[in-house]
Amino acid sequence: DDQDDETITVDQTYDLALTKDLTSAGPYTQGATVSYNITVTNQGSLNAATVVVEDRPQVGLTYAGLNSGDVTDNGDGTFTLNSVLAQGASLTFNVSYTIDATFQGTSLTNVAEITEDDGDDEDSTPDNDVPTEDDQDDETITVDQTYDLALTKDLTSAGPYTQGSTVSYNITVT
Repeated sequence: DDQDDETITVDQTYDLALTKDLTSAGPYTQGATVSYNITVTNQGSLNAATVVVEDRPQVGLTYAGLNSGDVTDNGDGTFTLNSVLAQGASLTFNVSYTIDATFQGTSLTNVAEITEDDGDDEDSTPDNDVPTEDDQDDETITVDQTYDLALTKDLTSAGPYTQGSTVSYNITVT
């Protein structure tokens, strides 16, 4: 015999990663719009056919819309990638939020995580809220608090006035 066959096993890996980046410039105040790029990258050797990302803004941020990206907005804070994510490929989409006019804090955090996929990821578990895994990322912004006070003073007593008369005012601060 001058031939010998040997079968080898090729390990296939399923590995998705997510990053979140702030794309809008501050300073941030109540009523401002905040935008983020969310990027899902296939770091494995297998294609990913079904990928769902959940974006979880802190109370104080109100969803303003999906700006770009080949994803479907599911209407519940989740986004489904519309196409197969091939090995080595990435997909980026952009979402915006508005800082609530009544927000009283000084910072807001927004977390994104892959919550569903069709494989067995080698180094992360979808939807388990573990910040150190590569399928979850967050961004925190500082919110500048501004105060706008107005004072008005209105005369409430009728004249004429003489020395020793009582004069009354309503003072209103808004």
